[in-house]
Amino acid sequence: LRDDLEFELVDLRDFDLPDVATIVGQFGKQGVAVPPGAADQIYDLAGGHPYLTMRLCALLERACVKELTPDKIDMAAEQMLMEDDNIRHVIRELEKHPPERRRLRGILVEGRRVPFSRNDPVLASLEMIGAVRATQPCEIRNLLYERALRRYYTQLESTPPPLAEPNAAPPGGDTEGMYVRLQALRAEALGADGTYRHNKAGAAFAAALFSMVPAFSIC
Repeated sequence: LRDDLEFELVDLRDFDLPDVATIVGQFGKQGVAVPPGAADQIYDLAGGHPYLTMRLCALLERACVKELTPDKIDMAAEQMLMEDDNIRHVIRELEKHPPERRRLRGILVEGRRVPFSRNDPVLASLEMIGAVRATQPCEIRNLLYERALRRYYTQLESTPPPLAEPNAAPPGGDTEGMYVRLQALRAEALGADGTYRHNKAGAAFAAALFSMVPAFSIC
């Protein structure tokens, strides 16, 4: 690298509602009808996140909509939840960091009110990943992330853990997450009388349970 080059760190702040209203107003110049609540809806979905805001508007433009109706905006948001790389990145980072994944689950799924502090390494990491805002208490950064993460945790807890090799450690060492999934499967397998049901739920729990047992020895 050349010694005479200078670099400046640019911190791109989130858009506020007037910023989003200005961006959405450009649709009107293209002949697209912009109802009064369109900017508010887009702002609520992306939370002012610059990339997500622009991506959402780009999808609406690409769809050649004639009016920014709530349904059209929700359709574009759903498309992002299915395929957007930024949203996938957040989930991939959580999959690589079990402590962060568990802490975020407590905030989102269990509704825990967690005071934000950058002295807490897990919360600081969640902020760096982009999953939470530095608010008091901390909260999910935007509605798009919240919807995607709720689906992620629902799928995570409804999927049986893969069959493990004997004496193998759980992927990523996430022993706690493995037992959370096992507990959820057990609850589904139990009938009203407290006995195990002989159905698909019971079979899924049995398979998950026995995958954790290295071997049986009968003397």
